[in-house]
Amino acid sequence: MCRISGIINFNLPVAALENLVGDMCEVQKHGGPDDGELFTSPTNHLVLGNRRLALLDLSTRGKMPMTYLDRYVITYNGEIYNYQELKKQLISLGHVFTNHTDTEVIMAAYDQWGVLAFSKLKGMFAFALWDEWEKELILARDPIGIKPLYYANVDDNLIFASETRAFNCLSIFNNKPATNWPVYLMAYGHLPEPITTIDSVIPLQKGCFLKYEVAQKRTTFQSFSHYSFSDQIDCRREAKELIEKSIVDAVEN
Repeated sequence: MCRISGIINFNLPVAALENLVGDMCEVQKHGGPDDGELFTSPTNHLVLGNRRLALLDLSTRGKMPMTYLDRYVITYNGEIYNYQELKKQLISLGHVFTNHTDTEVIMAAYDQWGVLAFSKLKGMFAFALWDEWEKELILARDPIGIKPLYYANVDDNLIFASETRAFNCLSIFNNKPATNWPVYLMAYGHLPEPITTIDSVIPLQKGCFLKYEVAQKRTTFQSFSHYSFSDQIDCRREAKELIEKSIVDAVEN
């Protein structure tokens, strides 16, 4: 479901960045065959890209990157299971929606609650959200890490994509192969995080967000969710009730 990519780079002209992000999107087209668009913020040296697999709102209003309140722009991959519930709550708080996507709900939630909104999202997601007023780019990934999101933060520049193969088409990026990934592949049969095949490219940690502040060229990280696998439920009745409630909530949403 969809693929995302983007670059913040202060050394190249915006036209060159658009071409590069366009190439990154094209490489990931198989994951978003329905549509492809770019968003550019020239003064901030930012280009966001999206390859869309249309599922909820099939109209042009569902295209991404999507804007909200002429302030926020998002490129997004995933599905928010409780978006209808959040949408009703946000409408009661005065928010107005223009389409039927969960994408717009994410931006409205961020406008209302800031980064606290991320812990309210139940689903699988990876997105980049640009705040035009604060000049900040947020990368966020769901707590279980179902949706992939890779990035490289080199020389004050930020590059991200849904797939590592998107980095291979970047002439501006030193996509030097990592030396140790074959060992992990042979040992585990897959590449455990944070191992990737490209040096300097790593996955965003599960349940975390990255904030890049353009003015300061500063990157910070923060967790918004934590699952504990050590917690136990000893009561059979309580376990059955929790499972039943989770299933009902999933079907209703």
